[in-house]
Amino acid sequence: MLEQGKNQSVIGRHDLTLSNTGIVDLSENSEAKTQYTEIHDIVEDKEHIYIYVNANSAHIIPNRIFENLDKKNEVLALLKQKGKSNN
Repeated sequence: MLEQGKNQSVIGRHDLTLSNTGIVDLSENSEAKTQYTEIHDIVEDKEHIYIYVNANSAHIIPNRIFENLDKKNEVLALLKQKGKSNN
């Protein structure tokens, strides 16, 4: 897929911001907004949080960015609460 071209908005650094209405994904080449109502599923593994907006597209948050487990759990709780209350 990467060799097929025009993937600048997919690869590289992305900064995610949680707003009142959704997730703002800002990269060097693009800006995308995901409403909380679009969250399909939230999956957590040992190293990442995956916020699925459909079956093959997700915002991926590495666990290493969180100061501690409490901060990570706070973000997870917010995402789950916003996603459920809007669906």
